[in-house]
Amino acid sequence: RLPLACLVQDKILCVHGGIGDGTWKLDDLRTIPRPLVGEAITHPSNSWIFNILWSDPIEDGKDADPHVFGVHESPRGGVAAQFAW
Repeated sequence: RLPLACLVQDKILCVHGGIGDGTWKLDDLRTIPRPLVGEAITHPSNSWIFNILWSDPIEDGKDADPHVFGVHESPRGGVAAQFAW
């Protein structure tokens, strides 16, 4: 099982995606059911879990495309690939 987050020296929280709206607590991370199945991620009350795993920036506000969610083309373009393998 891969970790969903890591707390370094009780000071630095590392997550793969992002913190989302930040309304969750560290204890919430500890109670995420494992193995993590699709239903747990897609349930509306668990959108914070999805943000921890994947949180690529998307347009916000009135110009936002309501159909853009989850895996999508990055607004950063090819520039992010220069750091990839």
